[in-house]
Amino acid sequence: MRLYRSGEVVEKGGKFIEVGHGGGKLKNARIVEVKDNEALPELKPYEITIEYKGEKRKRTRQHKWMRLTDHQ
Repeated sequence: MRLYRSGEVVEKGGKFIEVGHGGGKLKNARIVEVKDNEALPELKPYEITIEYKGEKRKRTRQHKWMRLTDHQ
């Protein structure tokens, strides 16, 4: 299971599905078809709030792409 970043150029084309920050499944995930040596589409970053020991921190995350044949 290999995760690809937004804008990354893939050597071998195919269908790719949008997955979570760590590779988890998403509801209403985008599926795109990319040709050989073509860049993957950009995904919008999002912000989460983490609370630990009473301290709140904001972190920016971004979904990634995975080849559809690897996704189950």
